Amino acid sequence: MNAKTRHIIYNGVIWLLVTLWVITICVKLYDIEKTRSEMRNQVFPIWVAEVLVWLIPAVCAGITILLLSGKRSLLGLKASLLLLCLFSLYIILGMNNAFGRIPCSCGSILPHGNYSEQLLLNGVFILLITITLYKKLNI
Repeated sequence: MNAKTRHIIYNGVIWLLVTLWVITICVKLYDIEKTRSEMRNQVFPIWVAEVLVWLIPAVCAGITILLLSGKRSLLGLKASLLLLCLFSLYIILGMNNAFGRIPCSCGSILPHGNYSEQLLLNGVFILLITITLYKKLNI
């Protein structure tokens, strides 16, 4: 694969991730009370839920800025990979009853999706990012 093709693929993955994070931000902030309610239904303490209501969109916005800022886009890719892996781990733990109950799978960019579908979507993005990082670092 030549450098031009790698660059096109790299930029394509960047824009897919920007789209993912912008949609996530919009979903979380569009109905903040719904987001708050969904966060409170998770397994962590209420005070953590209150922090996450605002922290998740802020982190997604920060990652989006990194992805769009040229030289820092590689850092944005790595941050995206980390966030998707952490969220996937949370899903896997929830699906395997590590919390004593399955927290709701609400607030997703997949409005009618379940944990399995969210995990599949995350897996696709994790794979894309991993391949992109591997190819980018080997240019």
